[in-house]
Amino acid sequence: MSSHLSITSYNWYTQHSSMLNATNSVTMLLNKVLIFRSTHEHPVCVISSRG
Repeated sequence: MSSHLSITSYNWYTQHSSMLNATNSVTMLLNKVLIFRSTHEHPVCVISSRG
């Protein structure tokens, strides 16, 4: 039973691995954009908040 389940999950993973990789790429890209925006906008917020 468990071996059949592992084979099924492995087949599912191989079928969806390309989709998962694409999702991971988009997530990494969004993270880079968010990090870029936060690092470049945060100093401006700090300067403006100080007066």
